[in-house]
Amino acid sequence: ALERSKRYKDEAVQRIKNFVPIAVAKAKEGFEQTKGFYKRGIKIFGLAPKQVGISSEISDFLAETYKAIQLLPFVYQRLFKVEPLITSRFFEGRVTELNQLNNALSNWEKNYFAPVVLVGEKGSGATTTINIFLQSLEINKKIYRVSIEKPTYSEKDFLNLLSGLFNHQQFSCTEDVINYLNSLPSRSVVVIENLQHIYLKAVSGFNSFKIFFEIISQTNKNIFWITTSTLYAWQYLDKTITVADYFGYVIKLNELTNNQIVEMINKRHRVSGYNILFRPSADDLESKAYKKLDDSGQQKYLRDEYFNTLNKFSKSNISLALLFWLRSTTDVTKDTITIRSLKNLDFSFLGSLSNQKIFTLAALMLHDGLTVEAHSEIFSLTTTQSRLSLLVLFDDGIVIKKGDLFLINPLLYRQTVSLLQSKNIIH
Repeated sequence: ALERSKRYKDEAVQRIKNFVPIAVAKAKEGFEQTKGFYKRGIKIFGLAPKQVGISSEISDFLAETYKAIQLLPFVYQRLFKVEPLITSRFFEGRVTELNQLNNALSNWEKNYFAPVVLVGEKGSGATTTINIFLQSLEINKKIYRVSIEKPTYSEKDFLNLLSGLFNHQQFSCTEDVINYLNSLPSRSVVVIENLQHIYLKAVSGFNSFKIFFEIISQTNKNIFWITTSTLYAWQYLDKTITVADYFGYVIKLNELTNNQIVEMINKRHRVSGYNILFRPSADDLESKAYKKLDDSGQQKYLRDEYFNTLNKFSKSNISLALLFWLRSTTDVTKDTITIRSLKNLDFSFLGSLSNQKIFTLAALMLHDGLTVEAHSEIFSLTTTQSRLSLLVLFDDGIVIKKGDLFLINPLLYRQTVSLLQSKNIIH
């Protein structure tokens, strides 16, 4: 018995000796995988500091993006063009949001207070959702609709906007608007998109909002109000002036599921007639799970990996999903389009931005773009100083220009959000 006990003890010791190196090796492997995932993550989301010149990094990234998109057939570019849908052909998701809109309309018809605001990141499909909703209406009502495309935060500018919307001679005051809307011969629907443009984060920057809220309150019986706001502007406004109190329905555009993102892409791709081939990244080629699969299994593996990454990156932002699908294309043959992995995208150059540039990006995010004059009001700078601040970001490629408006480059939108969140500037 003693000898048997000693033998068991020796065997146990030997097993432990054999196990320890394996455990250490596995732990090292797990650590390296985790470290690699972390490093890739902070690069993709623009959080890693980097010392190289920012202009050349962005220039290279934008040049590669432009090259990838230009290689695609024109019909394919059209199918994935980032713009609101006017039919339901490629529409995906938003069932909950559409139900909420219908509930709001139903309650308004019962004379309840039911003004609606749709809230989501820029590009998350608010305009498309409204388009689909309005097409589904079975009631015959007059619809007035306008999308505010530039800062309209002064009382005069906002009254001018409403005069144009209702094709009415110039309104001189809020009371004129209220009287006009309440005297309309039938109940109507009014859609005003982009509330983020009717305020300014500055002294006296909320005049248009005050006017708008008074008009909504005084005309609710005769007008079904539908509005939209970008997410980060809404968060700021709700924290500052509790803007949600002025609406009966605050409809948040929810994040899409992986399946919805896949179907949204597939609906467009199927029309093109091309096959898809997913190209493995360097990490995929080193993966044991990948290497043991046959060709079909490897394509499924790469497809799942790609869409998981795309959805984490785009979240509810449909425009970003479409844009980075195009960015992922690498080769086009007669019948096949090759898609590369998103894992190797590196946005760490954003980590080297100065505080001055970061604060300007925050203002651009909260207002969905600024003119030179609006920037100078927010930061108490001369227009010359503001113009130079914005032009530096424009020259770097971080912002783009649309008329007089400076906007965050859509290709850098998600990374800018991540950067501002990491600095606790937005949430």
